[in-house]
Amino acid sequence: MKAPCVIARLFGGLGNQLFIYAFARALAERNGAPLRLDIAGGFERDPVYRRQFLLDQLIDGIVPASRCESRVFPGGRTLRSLDRKLNKLLPLEKRYFVQERTLAFDPDIYNFRIVRPTVFNGVWQSPRYFDDLDMASLLHFPQHLIKTVSAETESIWANNAVCLAIRRYEEVPKPGHHILDLDYFHRAMAELETQVENPHYFVFAQDMDWARNNIRSNHPVTFASEKDPHEGVIQDLYLMTQCRHFILSNSSLHWWAAWLGQRENSSVITPASGWPNPDLMCTNWTSLQA
Repeated sequence: MKAPCVIARLFGGLGNQLFIYAFARALAERNGAPLRLDIAGGFERDPVYRRQFLLDQLIDGIVPASRCESRVFPGGRTLRSLDRKLNKLLPLEKRYFVQERTLAFDPDIYNFRIVRPTVFNGVWQSPRYFDDLDMASLLHFPQHLIKTVSAETESIWANNAVCLAIRRYEEVPKPGHHILDLDYFHRAMAELETQVENPHYFVFAQDMDWARNNIRSNHPVTFASEKDPHEGVIQDLYLMTQCRHFILSNSSLHWWAAWLGQRENSSVITPASGWPNPDLMCTNWTSLQA
């Protein structure tokens, strides 16, 4: 039998990559097993979002899995499909390929014992999976990217900054996500202003034209500069984490911004709808129907 290890299939945007990594790193550490990342597969088959692997710019020591470790076989889909069907016949604790069974926290997966090379495929969007991992200490934003947004950083530091994060999935022809309307953002701003004095809104959006045409306030509003669609996501995440308060969309990237950036006396407003499970709502966050 080959040595036990955790192999996590990576895919999606930076927010999902962070969830997958945090889940897999915590599981590997609980088992005293090495961690490998299947980097290629999930990004090769992404014609809609066209995401790129970005974690290596934030986390040191990432070890890619080989195609053999990832169970990517020369025979293509037919052999892979047969392998998955045979694997499903095994009890969970004996599987070598573990597919996420539910979007909610799965305690059987949390307690999974790694006794062989095991591939995990899923988004694992619950902080309960990595409640024993200091994820924030593992992240290091690249200095060459931070330096180019130093003016925006200083403006955020100089104000009672509110990260107003807008995600409406405009680039997807038929999005399966809950789409937030303008009313939610207006109500979220009104709610935040009952909790925070003299807010200065810093707006981050996929569609900045929509944001500029719709976001209004009696308080100062600054719209983030538009950036490279890939490395610029890292810069925006960094800038969002430098804010003191947060108004979120139902986006995994925005969740990470608030989770990493919140501090004592931070206010976080979030939509009650559109999240995969209630675990994502921290007890000190305010949720609004949307």
